[in-house]
Amino acid sequence: MTHRPPNGDLLNEATVKLLLNRIAGGDAEAVKELFRCTQRPLLRLFYRLSRCPDVSEDLLQGTFLRLWSYRGTYQGQSARSYIYRVAYNEWRSSHTREKRLAAVKDEYAYRLDPKEVPTPESNLESSEMLHRVRMAVASLPEPQREAFLLHRVEGLSCREISITLGTSRKTIESRLRLAIQKLTSKLGVKGSPG
Repeated sequence: MTHRPPNGDLLNEATVKLLLNRIAGGDAEAVKELFRCTQRPLLRLFYRLSRCPDVSEDLLQGTFLRLWSYRGTYQGQSARSYIYRVAYNEWRSSHTREKRLAAVKDEYAYRLDPKEVPTPESNLESSEMLHRVRMAVASLPEPQREAFLLHRVEGLSCREISITLGTSRKTIESRLRLAIQKLTSKLGVKGSPG
C-alpha cells in the first residue's frame, strides 16, 4: 500500500477510498479534501500529457467536476486507479475536442496565411536530448504512450494501469514492453531496455 508523504506527492489508497465513499454519499466537503490530497500528482500527470500549465489546471478542475457529477459510480474499487481513470478520461475527452478544434483552426489558418501554420522548429526545446526523448515518447502509438506515461512517470503498477484503462494486465505489460523497445531503438540506447 502506498502512503502519502507530508508533501502530498503520492496518493494514499485508504484516505482516497474513504473520501471517495464520502463523495459517493454526497459529501461536498470530501471533494475539497480529495482535491487537497490529489492535486499535485494529478497536475503532474496532466502537465506530462498536455505540456501546458493552464491546460493542466483546467483538466484538474474538469476532473473534480466529473468526480462530483459521477459520484454514484464509485463502487469501492481501487481508489488510486479510479482517480487516475477519471482524470485520464477527462484528458482524453479534452484531447479529442482540442484535436478537432486544432485541425479546423490549422485548415483555416493555412487558407488565410500559410506562414501562420505552426512548424516543428517553433516548438523545439532548448535541450536537444530532452526534445528527442519527448518526440520519441510522443511518436509512440497512443495505447503504448499512455501505458508508458502512467507507469514510468506516474508510478502506477501494471495492475493499476489495467484497471484505469479497462484492459488486461497482460495487455498493459505488452504495451510497456513494446514502448520501451521502440524508445530504445529511436533513441539509440544500448543495453537492456528495462
